[in-house]
Amino acid sequence: MDHAVVIGASMAGLLTAAALHRRFATVTVLDRDTLPAVDVHRRGTAQSRHAHGLLARGRETIEELLPGITAELLAQGAMEGDLLRRSRHYHAGRMLARGDSGLIGLLVSRPLLEGQVRRRVSALPGVHVSPGKVVTGLLSRDGRVTGVRLADGEPIPADLVVDAGGRASRTPLWLGELGYRPPEEERVGIDLRYGTREFRRGPGVLNGDLVAVEVAEPESPALS
Repeated sequence: MDHAVVIGASMAGLLTAAALHRRFATVTVLDRDTLPAVDVHRRGTAQSRHAHGLLARGRETIEELLPGITAELLAQGAMEGDLLRRSRHYHAGRMLARGDSGLIGLLVSRPLLEGQVRRRVSALPGVHVSPGKVVTGLLSRDGRVTGVRLADGEPIPADLVVDAGGRASRTPLWLGELGYRPPEEERVGIDLRYGTREFRRGPGVLNGDLVAVEVAEPESPALS
């Protein structure tokens, strides 16, 4: 196969490109944002200012796609550790038992994580990450998608199109414009909100543990 197009330079889009470059001669990642040259918060990643971390399987998967990235992130300030041995989990006011789980997680800011993934993916042979490109529709011929159309009218042919645009995805609308029935949508509503506040961590805090997790319960909804 010759050319794949990925809509969106999100984490999903970038990692999709990392997988596709093994099968396609050229992979083009299109993103409507102006992508920063340094690791800073950007408009297209609204949740980037919240605390971030990679659980074990997520870290392993990214490492499989981009070998050596864990060491690169650690060298830039990320922190790793056993998710059971170096974490404190409190339920109903009591700390759960700890031990060696073999599950190695990674604490890393979203700008650093996304920035390093973007640098690694952009350096892969045949992969091109193109910022400032707004996709406005799909191209089709003989009942199959053959590429995408940009806002300026430029067509970009492709053997495969992957939409990693997230909640801003327009694919259901575009498929409808081509005469296809949009896929059925399922929604699961949750009444959940979260916030993040940064504190300066002093020496000896948590005695070397990485994180403390306290779970609120109906009988005690406020964290102590």
